[in-house]
Amino acid sequence: MISTLLGCGLRRAELSSLQKEDIQIRQGHWAIVDLVGKGGHIRTVPMPIWVKSAVDRWCWPPMLQKDVYSGLSVDTDQPGAAG
Repeated sequence: MISTLLGCGLRRAELSSLQKEDIQIRQGHWAIVDLVGKGGHIRTVPMPIWVKSAVDRWCWPPMLQKDVYSGLSVDTDQPGAAG
């Protein structure tokens, strides 16, 4: 999770809504596509190969769910939140 936040410059809410279909190859490079960010702006975020490798390791064995970071909660009052 930290590698995705730092390597791609994502906000916590963007990370928590990330789904594996959002990670695609665009113009020969990995990217997070159609990411809805702050203010409802849609953007494509380049994903360094070291971040993609970390996500692949996180998701191995192959995930049975859509959410990449399904246990992440940005609201500390929600179940599954740290702290």
